[in-house]
Amino acid sequence: MGWREAVLTKIGPGAFSGITLGDWLRVLRENHFSIDWPYWGRAAAITLGSLSNSLLRRWENLRFARRIRAAKVEPPLFILGI
Repeated sequence: MGWREAVLTKIGPGAFSGITLGDWLRVLRENHFSIDWPYWGRAAAITLGSLSNSLLRRWENLRFARRIRAAKVEPPLFILGI
């Protein structure tokens, strides 16, 4: 394993890269805040990232919620055949 893979394994957020703080705290609570010592750096990186994700989520909701609610989604068109 190269140095990049090692760093991403120990510190990178992995599947939790887009999680918000509330969801991250819920995951931690459901698992009794059980984090093995080698992965504390990863948990810290996820926690810091979840703070910015929460702020950006709030900003996006304020800025785009009205447009999203007003968007009309057309029914899909499926063309089947050879």
